[in-house]
Formats: sequence, structure tokens, C-alpha cells
Amino acid sequence: MGKVEGQTSPEAYRLVIDARNGIAITGNSPAGVFYGLQTLRDLMPLPGTADPALPEVAITDAPRFGHRGLMLDVARNFHGKSTVFKWLDLMARYKLNTLHFHLTDDEGWRLEIAGLPELTAIGAVRGHSTKPGVRLQPAYGSGPDPRDAAGSGHFSRADYLEILRYAKARHIDVIPEIEMPGHARAAVQAMEARYHRRKAAGGKDAAKYLLHDFDDRSVYKSPQLYNDHVINPGLESSYTFIAHVVAEVVKLHRAAGVPLRTIHMGGDELPDGAWEKSPASLALMRREKLETSADLWDYFYDRVDGILKRHGLFASGWEEMAARKTTLAGRHKLIPNPRFTQRGFSAYVWNNKEGAEDLAYRLANAGYDIVLAPVTKMYMDMAHNQNPEEPGVNWGAYVELDDVHDFIPFDYLKNAPDKARIGKDGLTDYGRRRVRGIEATLFTETVRDPARIDYLVMPRLLAVAERAWAPDPAWATEADPARAAALHRTAWSGFVNALGQRVLPRLDLERAGVDYRIAPPGLLVENGRVLANHVLPGLTLRYTSDGSPPAATSRPVTGPIAERRLIKVAAFDRNGRPGLVASVENR
Repeated sequence: MGKVEGQTSPEAYRLVIDARNGIAITGNSPAGVFYGLQTLRDLMPLPGTADPALPEVAITDAPRFGHRGLMLDVARNFHGKSTVFKWLDLMARYKLNTLHFHLTDDEGWRLEIAGLPELTAIGAVRGHSTKPGVRLQPAYGSGPDPRDAAGSGHFSRADYLEILRYAKARHIDVIPEIEMPGHARAAVQAMEARYHRRKAAGGKDAAKYLLHDFDDRSVYKSPQLYNDHVINPGLESSYTFIAHVVAEVVKLHRAAGVPLRTIHMGGDELPDGAWEKSPASLALMRREKLETSADLWDYFYDRVDGILKRHGLFASGWEEMAARKTTLAGRHKLIPNPRFTQRGFSAYVWNNKEGAEDLAYRLANAGYDIVLAPVTKMYMDMAHNQNPEEPGVNWGAYVELDDVHDFIPFDYLKNAPDKARIGKDGLTDYGRRRVRGIEATLFTETVRDPARIDYLVMPRLLAVAERAWAPDPAWATEADPARAAALHRTAWSGFVNALGQRVLPRLDLERAGVDYRIAPPGLLVENGRVLANHVLPGLTLRYTSDGSPPAATSRPVTGPIAERRLIKVAAFDRNGRPGLVASVENR
């Protein structure tokens, strides 16, 4: 470790490979040295390379973003320690440094909290029961059996400490997420069960951690169709609960010897109508002279922020935590919330859909720190395309590898039609400094099998890693459209050739069991011959003409296929694993 000249980033490094003096890596920190080692691994020749020598190079390198993240949801469907360790290893290998750990949601509370055993005894178990208050209802395919491994499960305190230490050894920060005030059904149900049990036993503290008002007659429905999943801001017990959970999470990080600077406190998708007919919330509004539910939202997060600050933490959350719902020209609109611009809030912005394409920039320009996680570019749970064989969801977009590669963090709308840019804000110089980084996001509603994570995340995560670490490529800043298009073609060719011929083959060698997506080949019938190619040069294409799916022993595609039959083609990795099959009738 030492000083890397000209580099202020603590993650900067310098790698020198010299025929006389050998290999030297200098980093501004241990993390910098670690990243230099990853680059050295990338430069090592693959087995069978004609020239096995390392090149003589001198590389000085540093990331452009301090936050290079992956959000892993273990609440909707549970994924255990071995899966978390696997992805921490892969994140470290590709120089990502932040695990955003989505630990709680409507369908599951996945972290043991001392003093509140109901959170995991009830909130971490899904299945059927003959009486209420025993477990959560099935969801996302978990079925009636409470032993279903995806529906039920949680991390013990010891598990979480192990994860924190494993991440720290790989220079990865863990940011736990505790969802609120919406997306909190698991907690709400668990604390109601606690209330009834304590009350029946004559306990005087039965309502100490209660999260909802029994007299609430509010009418609302979440996107997931829940109407009983919201923490009530009018109950003092809600803040007692939040303070207890935050304090216990802080203790866990302290016990692990791992710094904790922030907790992600949710904030997304509070349904319209929540709290409006709650006597407890209405009473609070009268006491505090609050006029609207938006004011009540501000009160709630003012209290949450105070709880965090008592532990020396700043507040993170989804974009709604930094935004305020209002009406403009008769239409609903999210605007930067002036209440919290000087609080140090960090907003993770997922919404770049129609009408909100510039929301991240408006929040940054207003003074909020921003992590960019746009659904149309960074959501790994989105299906790649409309092919019904492709897993994933499509409520936000279809996201192919090139959609991630083509993301321009500082200019979302550079390549959008002129009409789409009208009335949209860009980043000011001040706002640009507020962009802390980018993050890939994986919600797991459709992900019960860990292999499905591999398929959805890889190799798209490699494009995320490229955008998070490297400066803007030349095509992203080129003003001339024709010149930008030419530069883009060159950059894309270089990227997919690197993936197909070096990065993924090395992954196949270094780590077995990463079943990354191998896309179906592209097929074209031209002049009676089938032409085949693949998005990742370097993968072997094999075909059949007898109707069977291609296997590792099938004939390789070495040129145009002239056979006049049903042609099926698949790409194979260097270990012989096939991807999706493409087929075409050559008549």
C-alpha cells in the first residue's frame, strides 16, 4: 500500500508489470491493492493461449463512482448464506463495493432481531395454518408448506455477523434495508400477533411495538394488492419499534467490527389512501397542525431521521423518501421535497418511466445525494425480452445486455427523441456532484432457485460494473450523432468480444456453478442457407437438423448451414453448457 500519484480515490491503484522488475501493485488503501489484483487476474493468459506471457504494462486506475452496488432481495423469496457469499465473491471479482441487502418486505422479515422473536417466528414463515397469527400466507409460489425453503427462512444474528465479516474481507459495504412505512406487512402481522399473545397473557406492554391502528378504516391497495401492510405514523409504538430495530442492527454491525454509516429505510410505494381514516393518524395531525397526508409523511421521516442520527447514521431510502407528491396542471407529480434537502438523505432512484425520466436529476439538483437504479436499465429482475421462455417480469421494461451497456448515468436522455426531452431537466454541475453511484437491483418475486439469480444477473452485472467503474466512453459524450454511433459500434464490439472471449471463459475456469445467461443465437435464412451468429463472440455454436436440441457433441457451426430442414442452434460455454435454442425452417 502507498500513494498513487495523481489519484485521490481511496480505491485507486497502480499496477506495473515489468520484465526486469516483476509485478508491483500500489493502492491508496487495501481496497485499491485488492482491485489491482483483480486487474492482474484479468490479464493472466487463459489456458491454451498461444503466447502465455503477461504483457508489460503500467496501469493507473480508479473508479468514477464510490457506490457500485447490487441490491439483493431475500424477502420476497429467501436465499441463504451460501447464495449471499457467492454473490459477494462475484461482486468483489468485478470491483463492486456495496451490497444493498433487502431484508424485509410484505412477504418476509429475514433478520433475527433480539427482543422481537415474532419478527422471524411469524414474519419469516409462509404457509397455511388453522388459526391466525401463526405465519404469513403463501406468496410467490411458496405454497402451503411452511418448510418451503424459498417462502420461509431467515438469518440468525450469527449468520448476519458472518455475512458482514465476509463482505468486509472483500471490501464490500453492507447496507441493510428495513422497509417502511409501506411494504411492511410481515412486520405489521408479526407485531399484531405479539400484541394479541401478550394481551391474552396479561402483559402490560402488549401494545409497545404495535404498528397499526385497529380502528383504521382507510381504503387503499398496494401494487401487490395488500390493504393491511402499512406502518401507522400516528402510533408512538411505531417509532418505538423502529428505534428498537435500528439499535439492534447497529449492535450487529458493531459486534462484527464493520462500520455502519446508513440504513436504507424504504419509502417506496405507499398507496394512496393510507392513513386517511385512521383515528390515531388524524389525532396526530391535529396535534402537530399537519394539513395533508404528505405532511404526515414528512413527520414520519423526520422522526425516522432523528432515530438514525442518534446512532450517527444518515438516512437512505427509495426516491419517494426525498420526493413530495403534489398536483401540477391537474396531474400527479413527484417533486423534490424541500423539507429534507439539508439532512444528508441518500435517495435510490428507480423511477425513470414516462413522466419521471428526469426525477433523479431533479432530486440531485435540489440537494439530495443520489444512487441511480433506473428500472429500464438496472433492474435485473426484468426479463431480457418478450420471448416467453425468458424468465423475469416486464412491468418496467425489457432489459437486454446492450440496454445496460448503453446507460449514460449523467445523461439518461441523450439518445431519446427530441419530444421526450422537452421540459426535462439535466444535471447541473452541482447536481452532478450529488450522484454517488449506480446500482443493479434484483427483486426476487419470480426467483425461487439460486440458479435463476445467475441467469438474470449475469452477464448484465458485468455491464453495470463497467458503467460504475470506468469514465464515460467517448460515444456517450460525443455531440455529433454519426460520430457517436460509430464510436458506439466500436465500443460495443470491444465489450462483447471481451466478455465472450476473455471474461466469461475465465469465469468458467475460476468458479464452477455460475450459470450465466447464454442468449439464443441469431438466425437468418439467406439464399437457401442459414446464417448464425451470437451476441458474445467466442462462444461455440452447435446445430442439429433432426429436430433434437443441440448438445455438446453436436456439429459446430463453421459457416453457413446449407441443409434444408429444421435447423436448431445453441451457443455453448467452454464447459459445454448450452444456452437457449434458436430454430428456423430452411425450406
